[in-house]
Amino acid sequence: MKRFTGNTFTRIHKIASQVKQYINWYNTKKIQERLEGISPIKYQTHTLKANP
Repeated sequence: MKRFTGNTFTRIHKIASQVKQYINWYNTKKIQERLEGISPIKYQTHTLKANP
């Protein structure tokens, strides 16, 4: 996990918490090339507006 965050963890719950935060960020905020260069949440909003 240090590779992704720069942190070293000694407790499993801290690792799990960090992984959950990363997954949330990746699924909602990370810019995705395959989604026309925008975040998944913005892409979903744009798609829903275009196809009511």
